[in-house]
Amino acid sequence: MKIGLGVGTFLYVFRESMEDGGASFAELEKEVDALKRLKPLILWLREPAS
Repeated sequence: MKIGLGVGTFLYVFRESMEDGGASFAELEKEVDALKRLKPLILWLREPAS
């Protein structure tokens, strides 16, 4: 039941993105890639100072 509600909610929220041929998802992919590039910097900043 919970999985069905989750999938239904996902499809409802992202239905406009799916109708535009994926253009919205392309922008999202760019943002995710930018965040992935920041990961090494974040890990470096979290290291304790020696």
